[in-house]
Amino acid sequence: MSELNELINDTSDAAKSALKSELIDLIYSAKSESADVIRETAEKIEKWTTMKLRGEIDAEELKELIESRRGTVQQFLNTQEINLRARLEKVSIGLMDLITEKALGVIV
Repeated sequence: MSELNELINDTSDAAKSALKSELIDLIYSAKSESADVIRETAEKIEKWTTMKLRGEIDAEELKELIESRRGTVQQFLNTQEINLRARLEKVSIGLMDLITEKALGVIV
């Protein structure tokens, strides 16, 4: 039983380190990408609102621009979700592989 405990303890440290590194990377990249989309959206809405106030576009055109941007943001969010799932799957499979390799090394 002590070999199994040792295997679990060794794997746990390696797994925690891998998981921590991947999650930190994931969080920073998501924050950065999200911040870019938020900033760009705010700039566009500010520009369009100014155009509306100056009479360069009418209310219907403003509405269409905003709806178009809403679609772009939704597409971005969908892509983020797919990327997140793929990265979490990569981490999970990597952890299972690590545990399996260590377990087989002890067993064989």
